[in-house]
This record gives sequence, C-alpha cells and structure tokens, in this order.
Amino acid sequence: MGRRVVGVIVAAVLAIAGTAALITYVNNAAERERSGEERVAVLVAAEPIPAGTPADDVGALTTISEVPARLVATGAVGELTEFSGLVTEGNIYPGEQILSQQFVSVGGFVERDTGVEIPPNMLEVTVPVGGPPAVGGIIRPGNTVAILFSFTGDTDSEGQTATIDNGEVVPLPSDDDNESEVYTTILMRNVLVTGYQEGGAEVYPNQLARSTARLTTPPGGNINVTVALTPGNVERLVFATTYGSLWLALEHPDVTLEDGPVRTPDNILENGS
Repeated sequence: MGRRVVGVIVAAVLAIAGTAALITYVNNAAERERSGEERVAVLVAAEPIPAGTPADDVGALTTISEVPARLVATGAVGELTEFSGLVTEGNIYPGEQILSQQFVSVGGFVERDTGVEIPPNMLEVTVPVGGPPAVGGIIRPGNTVAILFSFTGDTDSEGQTATIDNGEVVPLPSDDDNESEVYTTILMRNVLVTGYQEGGAEVYPNQLARSTARLTTPPGGNINVTVALTPGNVERLVFATTYGSLWLALEHPDVTLEDGPVRTPDNILENGS
C-alpha cells in the first residue's frame, strides 16, 4: 500500500475521531450548562385524575417534580391550597404538570360524561324519586321534564294545616280554587335534567345493552335525579319533596302543555287537555 493511500486513511481516521470528540465536548458543555440552570418544583400527575376530582383530593394523586425552568408549563403549580373547593375541569393523565387553569368551580364544571352545560344563574339540586315517578328510569341528563306535585297529608278540620309522616304540622299551600285536602298539580315545566344516579343498577357488557335494558327492565334501587333551577324554584322543589310526593313527566318538543286546574277528588273525573 502506497504512502499516499496510508496518509489518506490516517487523515480520515483522525477527522472522524476529531468530529466525535467535538460532539462529545459540545454535549458535555450543554449538560454542564443545564446542570446549573434553575429548576422549579411543580406538581405532576402520578395517576390518572378524572374530570370533576375535588382539588382537595388531587394531592394524593400527584408527586413533586424538579423541572428545568425552561420546561415548566404556563400555569404550573407547586401546591393546591388556593384551589380548595374547586374541581378538575377535564381528565389529567400521568406525567402531566398540574396547571391552575385546570380547576373550575363545581357550578362551572361542564366536562362531565353527559356534556350538559348548566345555564347561568341556576342552582343544581338533587331529589330522590322512585322508579315509576322517574319515568321508569328512561330519562337522561339533557332531557327536560315537567314536575308534578301531589299532596296527600292529613289535614285539620279547616284544611289550613297538615300533619306529615314525621308528625310535623305544616301550613298548606294557599289556593283559592282548591279547598280539598288532597290534590295533584304540575309544579314546574321545562326543567333541565343534569344528572341521574341509579342505585343497584345492573352491570351491562356495553352501552348498547344498557340502553336497551332501560326500555325493558325496571330500574333497581334508589334513583336520584339532579335538575337545574332558579333559586326560587329550588325552594319550591325542596318544599314539595319534603311535604308531598313528586312525579316526573318526560317532555317532548311537539307537546304543548296548557295550564289546567289543580286536580282534586272533586274534579279528577273531568276531561283533561
């Protein structure tokens, strides 16, 4: 092999070695620079955190991580004290930094499975309703319902007060057209259902099977229905739930509900609209 060829090979080997040394030096310099950069302690999800998780419970699902300042996300937090009483707006996955903008008030929480958005200036209230009064369990969040109220308490001789199941004596609602001890009336209309909880429900293999079963199988256990109402109507509903009984009627867009009389034993046989 000629000297010229040997020289070329040696030069190539030296060039490769030089390049590798340069790359190593640059990498080491970058690492040396990073080792001296500022680090910030932030909360990072250690487990999946479902949407709607109270901030007070989020801490147990996170860990503190020292993150280089250049990698800290906007809004990242290192503690959760200031978010007490709030809930997570959406799902947070392991490895994600916990951000201040991920917390919202309970009333503002709309990232639920139902996707029901609560109208402004509304309160949500939950009432216990049996299977048949809950339209057999076929109602869904997002539906609107009419709420019927029946009073069946024992009244005094003048019909001004009533004794309910727990022995408490309460005044009867005033109605000039109703002097009966027992009555049923539509209390509210176009009420938005925002939640539905069924106790003792069967476990179905998929959503299709569950939806089909709701049309053929009575619901099991207790049923809680959550609705959105104005503050004044929340008071009316709680009063009606406490002192009487409720039935829900699923509303449909092609049905017009007209005002009718309060139904009593005196007029229950009259035709309705």
